[in-house]
Amino acid sequence: IDLVIVLEVPRSEILRRLDVRGRMDDTPEIIDERLRIYRQEMYPVLNYFNEHDVRIAHIDGTGTVGQVHDRIMEEIEACQTPAQIEAMRQGGKILAKILRELCEFAKPGMTGLEIDQFARQKLAEYGAKSAYLTPEVNFPGVVCISVNDCVVHGAPNATPFEQGDVVKFDMVIEFNKMMVDS
Repeated sequence: IDLVIVLEVPRSEILRRLDVRGRMDDTPEIIDERLRIYRQEMYPVLNYFNEHDVRIAHIDGTGTVGQVHDRIMEEIEACQTPAQIEAMRQGGKILAKILRELCEFAKPGMTGLEIDQFARQKLAEYGAKSAYLTPEVNFPGVVCISVNDCVVHGAPNATPFEQGDVVKFDMVIEFNKMMVDS
């Protein structure tokens, strides 16, 4: 890994964006708790990368999608070759396709283990690998599945999804020796 990108978004902007989403559980208190958990889990990861001399770019995550995209691409282009950038672009397309397919596949009554098996099939079909199965990460699946109040990085399990559950997927894949994170 040559570069880690951290999107920085002020709390006020996060609250504004989530208010527009209109979910009943997006109260300031719950959002603050989610942010606390995020920081608690993310800071050790950033410290690890810092200790291993991986460049960490903190990018302003406010503005339009296009503006944020341009800021990210500036950082990537500063440290990647055109072939690496193309591999990341293709990997991103594969990852987006898999995530869309996971959303279409997931139904009430299914389990995280079934979703994980489907994701494994899709990775193989598209010629990509999961970064989660490496000895360094040692995660029990190829996709993080967070249900309802679980903020991030939930492990696939045998608990069936219920009607009305909020289910979130997160994956990191390797494609042509480049990592792409959702």
